Amino acid sequence: MGEEGTKPREQYWKKMNGEQLAIFLKAIGKKSVMKPDSLAFVCIGTDRSTGDALGPLVGSRLVELGYPHVIGTLEAPCDASNLGRKFHLAVW
Repeated sequence: MGEEGTKPREQYWKKMNGEQLAIFLKAIGKKSVMKPDSLAFVCIGTDRSTGDALGPLVGSRLVELGYPHVIGTLEAPCDASNLGRKFHLAVW
């Protein structure tokens, strides 16, 4: 819970659709407390399957926009075959 007088750190674990993600990212941009380097994104999917490339596409775009902590891009996708390894290697 944290010591008296300190505020617990918020965590955002939420599955979102494309519209919700756009609203969320706009809200992050407006809040001075939430800087890009204090966020992490996991974008799951693969470019090897036609209908499963949204995650890596979003991940690549987030990197282009300056978010440094992104797991799952077109260059380095995150899918069922490597999810555990990706999390294990993520050191921020």
